[in-house]
Amino acid sequence: MYLRTCFSLAVLLALASCSAPVRNTTEAVQDPVFRPWGIIGAKITDTMEGVLVTDIIHGSTAEAAGLRLDDRILSVDGKAAASTGQLMDDIRSRLPGTIMQIGIARNSRKTTLRVTVGEFPLDEQLWLMASSALKAWDSLRARQLSGEFLRRFPPTNRYAARMARLRADLAHQDGSGETKP
Repeated sequence: MYLRTCFSLAVLLALASCSAPVRNTTEAVQDPVFRPWGIIGAKITDTMEGVLVTDIIHGSTAEAAGLRLDDRILSVDGKAAASTGQLMDDIRSRLPGTIMQIGIARNSRKTTLRVTVGEFPLDEQLWLMASSALKAWDSLRARQLSGEFLRRFPPTNRYAARMARLRADLAHQDGSGETKP
């Protein structure tokens, strides 16, 4: 009898925990969490010799640190710069104000530059994140980010038209034909 009572109590507890209310995971988060991306202001490309600097944005932290056109980036903080994609991900993952040690080759000489990470423009970041979410069929995240863009920037912003097209694509994808905030 004791064993049967204990077993019945265990079954009831298991059923009670299974019937507990579950949070709706499709609910939109009111304020999407994102952090600013880092940027140094240098355009780079992959070559047979490694990552090559193809342009320096005037007034950028890369220019201030002395990075030049045709420099070859060898490493960041001692870690080899394998590709443009890897290097961009590394820079974007850093918080603005972080100082990076960038190893370069210039005119057959190797040197290291101290580059301060700047802040990627937020309007462009939100646009890139929202469009990437839409391409990945994450319409909830795309909608959150486009809503955040609408809250922060005026309709005259340089990315407003692109974001409007993204919201139209979201409405088409949802099949509703209407855009939701």
